Amino acid sequence: MHAPFNHLRRIGVNAANNASASAPEEEPLHERIEKLKALGLTRRQAEVAFWIAQGKTNDDLAIILNTSHHTIPHHVEAILARLQLATRAEIMLCVLETLGWLRWPAKRRNGPTTNRPKR
Repeated sequence: MHAPFNHLRRIGVNAANNASASAPEEEPLHERIEKLKALGLTRRQAEVAFWIAQGKTNDDLAIILNTSHHTIPHHVEAILARLQLATRAEIMLCVLETLGWLRWPAKRRNGPTTNRPKR
């Protein structure tokens, strides 16, 4: 007999801790979703955006969210429109920034960091 949630383990989701990160000191998934809802997304759109940031495909998302694989592209399009973005990569960056997982380095005040000659 198959263990429950084997299909989730296959795509990298740990069902035992409700798909939250493995370190216990990190915030649970529902708190991350709430941060994404603050961008103006619905709960389902926030869930889809979160999993896009994890690198999941539409088919993976359909399995994780227990929905039709035909529904996922509609959620993705709604996210792109709501956040005024153009690509899944931009969704990923937006989510990573919102959750504080991506921080851009501070701009240097002394000009470029390389010693390339100007053309």
